[in-house]
Amino acid sequence: MRALVVGREALLLEVDSAGEVAALHAELLRRRDAGELGAVREVVPAARTVLLDGVREPGALAARIARWEVPPLAEAEGPLVTVPVRYDGPDLAEVARAWGVAEGEVAGLVGGIEFRVAFCGFAPGFGYLTGLPERLWLPRRATP
Repeated sequence: MRALVVGREALLLEVDSAGEVAALHAELLRRRDAGELGAVREVVPAARTVLLDGVREPGALAARIARWEVPPLAEAEGPLVTVPVRYDGPDLAEVARAWGVAEGEVAGLVGGIEFRVAFCGFAPGFGYLTGLPERLWLPRRATP
């Protein structure tokens, strides 16, 4: 884990995987609820980082966190939410070509996967999903 002081009252913790973010986020929330983090106002997870805001002494907290043993997070069961999706975007043909399938098969491939919302960002309700098999990963588009 790497820690970076970002401003007078913020600390950015960087880890190597989404699983580590989830475990670190859970541990930070547990310790905050137990009163071990002082006046930390926000604990914000992202893809490979967790931001702590409202940290009175970020350098001192970073040193304490570096000594923590963060247990891996057990997969929690939660409610299954079905999200209706329409597969007709302008990049559908490109995705099908990259995956080596017909356009009509894309929905079936994605629809058979259970995703997990790892964190939210940009706008309320915009969840970043994990769970896509690596064989289906595609590079980020140059333009959205």
